[in-house]
Amino acid sequence: ASPAFAAGGAPALLAGRRPPVQGPGGCRGILRWRPVVHSVVATEADVALVCLTRDAVIAAVQEYGAAWIAQDASRIARLFAEDGVYIERILDKGGTFRGRGAIEEYWRRQILGKQSNIRFRHVVGDMVLDSEQRRAVVKWLAEFDNFRPDAHGDRPAEKQVRFVQMAILHFTPDCKHISHLEEYERSCEKKRYRWPALDSPEDQLQRMFRMEPGSWDDSPALRCLCEQCGEEFGSRNDLFRHLRTGGPSGQCGTDTWGKYEPPSGTNRPSRRNVALTVSYLGAGGGGGGDGPDEALEQLVARAVQSAFPSQPRAAPPPP
Repeated sequence: ASPAFAAGGAPALLAGRRPPVQGPGGCRGILRWRPVVHSVVATEADVALVCLTRDAVIAAVQEYGAAWIAQDASRIARLFAEDGVYIERILDKGGTFRGRGAIEEYWRRQILGKQSNIRFRHVVGDMVLDSEQRRAVVKWLAEFDNFRPDAHGDRPAEKQVRFVQMAILHFTPDCKHISHLEEYERSCEKKRYRWPALDSPEDQLQRMFRMEPGSWDDSPALRCLCEQCGEEFGSRNDLFRHLRTGGPSGQCGTDTWGKYEPPSGTNRPSRRNVALTVSYLGAGGGGGGDGPDEALEQLVARAVQSAFPSQPRAAPPPP
């Protein structure tokens, strides 16, 4: 068996066996198995070859974010091994870059000068680490102003970008460089997404990800809190149902219904659409008979009365 390395120079224990001993007069004695201890001391260099630490991953991700904020393409490239691979879009041959030179060229062409007001937050608590395989899965949040030419290409258009990104990182055997970085992105720009403050404490940020009540704001409106009975709900829909039924006391919602009522529940004035098709078959000649205008007014009045029988008969509008 190959020796096991022990961090910090501690000896590793391997169990071995001795052959049986002979007793007096050549008689073979009872077989006894005795453990043999082999001491193997690992150097720091040996440990570095097989172990990746959380601190090393955190330092690499923080340097990635700092270089991004500084818009320093060469600094980004130095994070990678000479033959490192950077995959911005998985399974897209146009989104895969091999070697430091290609990675730096991509950042100069695609990133530098096109982003400003960059903010970066590594969510340290969500790191998944495989120290033996020198791999880690990390998550970060980023927001920035993105500049792109407009449709005519004569002036830049500014757009705020926000996203949560996951990345798989493979490190070199000495754990000093990234050999493989693969990114996955979830855009959070639409209004239905709630975006946290990037300087939020780690424990609060985790509660925000889980959308726990009260993690975003302490105001009753955002916490979905019934102001009358004090009960808190996980969503606005649950709160609406509570208010509609009146709660345990039957009194909840009597004063706050207007504040919490969803748009679909507002009282709208009733409306009916009436479609009329009028054809002129002919016009009566002289003699005091009703002309086409009078006949049309009477037709509209009868249609309105038929559609709204409960309404008092209104005088026809003036011609």
